[in-house]
This record gives sequence, C-alpha cells and structure tokens, in this order.
Amino acid sequence: MLKLAPVVRALDAAGDRFDVKVCLSGQHGALARDIAHEIGLRSDVAIQHDGGVAQPGASPLSASLSSLLERLSAAIGSVAPRGVLVQGDTTTALAGALAAFHHGVPCFHVEAGLRTSDRLRPFPEETNRRLVTRLAALHFAPTESARRNLLAEGVADADIVVTGNTVIDALAQFGGEADLSAVESRPMVLVTLHRREGAETAPAIARAVAELAHDVDVTWIGHPNPTSEAALAALGAPAGVRVLPPQSYAAFVSLMRRARVILTDSGGVQEEAPALGVPVVVLRNETDRPEAVTSGNAVVVGADASAIVRTCRELVNDAEMHARRSRAVSPFGDGSASPRIVAAIERYFATRR
Repeated sequence: MLKLAPVVRALDAAGDRFDVKVCLSGQHGALARDIAHEIGLRSDVAIQHDGGVAQPGASPLSASLSSLLERLSAAIGSVAPRGVLVQGDTTTALAGALAAFHHGVPCFHVEAGLRTSDRLRPFPEETNRRLVTRLAALHFAPTESARRNLLAEGVADADIVVTGNTVIDALAQFGGEADLSAVESRPMVLVTLHRREGAETAPAIARAVAELAHDVDVTWIGHPNPTSEAALAALGAPAGVRVLPPQSYAAFVSLMRRARVILTDSGGVQEEAPALGVPVVVLRNETDRPEAVTSGNAVVVGADASAIVRTCRELVNDAEMHARRSRAVSPFGDGSASPRIVAAIERYFATRR
C-alpha cells in the first residue's frame, strides 16, 4: 500500500489519460487503514475482506487467499478495468494477479523479481511473488539484480522495466522531515521483527536484544502478529528496552533516522535505511535485497544471538566501521520509480490499441 501510493499519485497527475480506482484489501486490518489515512491514499472500491475463516484442519493462508480472490474478482468484474496493478509479495498481490488473469485483464507487477534461493523463505512471500511473475504482463523490477532474476526465469526482456523501488518515492513524499530535537544519552538501536519464519528464532533474538540493552537504548516496534508477540514474550521487560506499538509512517522514519543501528527482518527497512544512512543488521539467513549488502549498508547475521550482539556492538562502537556502512547512497533508486511506471503503462496500452 505504502509503495503503491506514489504510483497512484503519479497516475492521478497524468490527468485524463488514466481513470484510477484504488482497492484496499484490508489484509492488515486497522494498521493498514491508519497508514492509508496518514498518507492520504483513498479507497475507491471497497471490499469486505474478513481475513478468511479457516475450517478445522485447514490453512489460514488458504482461507485468506480464497476470501481475497473471491472479493477482488468481484471488484474487477464490477469496475471492468483495462489493467490491474499489484505490488510485492503479499497474499493480496497474488489474489489480485490471479483475479485479473481470470478476467483476462493484464496485471502489472510493482517490485517484481525479488528472490531468495529458497521458495519457502520468506514464507509464503517468496512463492507468492514467483507465482505473480507467471501471471503478470509487465514486470517493474526495482533493480538490475531483480531484472536478471526475471530473465533467468524466462521472462521476456521487453516485458521488464527497471524503475527503482517505489519505497524511495514514498520516503520522500511521506517520510516527513528529520527530527533534530531528540537527544539520546546513549546510542539508540531500533528493532523490528515480524516475518513468520522468525517465530522459531524469536527467543534467540530476544536474548541478543536483552544483552545489547546493557550498552545501548533499544526501541522495539511491536507488530500485531505471532512472531513479534513470541519475541516480546521471550524478551520480558529488561531495563533499557522501550517497546512501542506500530507507528505512523512519518514517526517510524523519524526513529530510523535517529537510530545508530537497525535490527530487522523487514524488506522495506532494508530498502529505506540505506537512503537514510543507517546501517542494518538483517535478522534472516539470507536477504532478497542483496543490493543493501553489496552497497555495504546491510549485514546478514541470521538469528545467532552472539553474532547479533557482536555485529551490533561493532557498528555502535567502531566509528570507522559505522561510517563505511552508513553512506546515504540508495542502491534502490532515485525516487523517480513512479513516473517510470506510469510511462511504461502508457507505452503498453499505446502498442495494443
């Protein structure tokens, strides 16, 4: 949603060349609605997604996909669009792409081509985006690396456009101004954890954070899902750790700017932090954003508690190492991904009149 908002703005700015209808799936409930309100993203087509009710023994993911597919298919049938734009690797993106396919409508995939070597990690996002690739007519790859992934899977070069990542557009449009008023007595480390695969490693990450809190101030952003809840339960309430509820986007960006280091399993944070000049310690075994590692801004450590503590302390205490990993040069684009996407969609329809 956040990553599509700049694209919606750019489409609206194109005037009468596009008639844009926005459909919010409600997959993330009140949290998504709050962010949509903050960034001014309208909802033109309402669907009543209830999250899906899984029958005994059935998968909640299957129930959610089924519910979303039914409701998004009805919305597409009602609006009768010439194209459907989806973003990323969520269940909503997969349902939207499949519903568009069922209606014979071309699907345009924003943030296409991100990959890990394991279709189960991250789960289910890695397989979601691979399936969307098979359904999409146009693939908006954020980087050259993503483009190469698509080519390796047989996607035609003519159907791929390297645009940069729209999160850099969103950061500029919705991220607010730097807050220079906050003064911390100790360095601040920001923590986010939410991916499903992190549930099994949450206790180790919690141990690492508790140890780090002896030396730094930790701000942990809670997330309404089992992984975050398991980690916070294992963490307890050690001194030096402040747990906050989900923040507005501008407030979260402000926290990222103030952080000395960010510990995260979030893909979006791995994209945003380099643009803000903040080093990232990735709490996963591999990343689908290798550009952040190649640029030097991110270090992948997994969930090994000792490695997390060692790497974070080095970044906090070693000024030279911190400087090397905090260059504010984004490998994810220049903030102009959205107009490139709009231009590519215009070309697509111009060649098919």
